[in-house]
Amino acid sequence: MDPSSWFIVLAIVFGVAGQYIGYKQGLIQGMSRMYDTLYKSGKRKGDSIIVELEYESRFEKREW
Repeated sequence: MDPSSWFIVLAIVFGVAGQYIGYKQGLIQGMSRMYDTLYKSGKRKGDSIIVELEYESRFEKREW
């Protein structure tokens, strides 16, 4: 294999690894932020936190 072929293979490997790591890290940060938001908006009752969720219809379109 010539050097340009090795470069292409390494670029693909590093690109795939970077995508995987970035996706995994983004997923963890997103879950952490959602948990923090729910924790802050919940009402404390003893040692528990109660969060009230609103039902959203899948068929009704809402403008925010």
